[in-house]
Amino acid sequence: MLSGEKLSPEEENVLTKRLKDGKQKRRLYELQRIWHAVYAHKVSEQVDEEEAWKIFVSNQKPGRKLRIWISSVAAVTILIGIALSLTQIQKRIPGFHATDTTQSSILPRNIILTLSDGQQVVLSDSVNDLQEQNGTTIRNKAQQLVYHPTVHNEQVVYNTMWIPRGSEYQLILSDGTIVWLNSESEITFPVNFTGEKREVKLKGEAFFDVAKDERHPFIVKTEQFDIRVTGTQFNVRAYTDEPASATLAEGSIQLVRQEEVIPLVPGQQALLKQGIVKVREIELREAIAWRYNAFYFKQQPLESLLNEIARWYDVEVIYQNPTLKKLHFTAGFQRSCSITEVINTLGMTQKIRLEIKGKTLLVKEYK
Repeated sequence: MLSGEKLSPEEENVLTKRLKDGKQKRRLYELQRIWHAVYAHKVSEQVDEEEAWKIFVSNQKPGRKLRIWISSVAAVTILIGIALSLTQIQKRIPGFHATDTTQSSILPRNIILTLSDGQQVVLSDSVNDLQEQNGTTIRNKAQQLVYHPTVHNEQVVYNTMWIPRGSEYQLILSDGTIVWLNSESEITFPVNFTGEKREVKLKGEAFFDVAKDERHPFIVKTEQFDIRVTGTQFNVRAYTDEPASATLAEGSIQLVRQEEVIPLVPGQQALLKQGIVKVREIELREAIAWRYNAFYFKQQPLESLLNEIARWYDVEVIYQNPTLKKLHFTAGFQRSCSITEVINTLGMTQKIRLEIKGKTLLVKEYK
């Protein structure tokens, strides 16, 4: 059932009877929590199902038995798979519908909008409409900032939006382009596009759904490269402490770096590492899971995985032994999980031991 398999009539009948028992309902909830939270295993091309089951069972409290009333195949799938509803993400990814708004479970914290006159506004539910010097109306509602040009004005006026750790926000530009901003990101943009091109500057990560306008190309400028499009959906990741990348979900884009112009097709990612741009095929769920309130790591070094965790949960990571950074993991979980759930389940791999002390995450060897 949890794994997506259809139960037989006999199994459905047994399940219905069992759920009338409060203890059984709690056991089902536990399985659901595991499925929706995290399962991580040291990376290999094929998951060792028997070993994964042994690891899970060995971590259960003494004397505690899990009576699994759903089919054995479904139960094993729950526990040895990446315990995240990746199929839900996959169903939503192909179309990338703009109506999928920022997750309501995310609470904005000190998101700052800097207006053209230098005034800084902390966005909150109490902040409603703002107005810029050139007459543009800015509407803030439900974790979304929308720009409405009220009159045609050639005056170029810029705003800057800063998203701190542990937050995300949605921005709708004056041309209708939708931008989802991830944690620790900053975007600078004109409140009203004028001239021959639409240009924004980005630090950090954002997913763009660009309003189509072939006469006015849309350009995302980063410190590492530029992305040029006319109307499409793509993700740009440009943090200063890791390789920058651009991933195309729909349409087409061009990555421009110095004299080099690199076209991408859907499902491709351009990765800039040590001054060289490489294009590779990539699973979209891996690159943009954050956009759907989830994390997905496939054969990622522990350092990369925990950097992402640190950015979302606003913690500092300290390694007892630097060699631990090179361990590889595959893991998936929802961003609504608590950091305690995340580190407890990662510890189930018996490869590392994680301890949270205040805002410090200690990474130790498993002993």
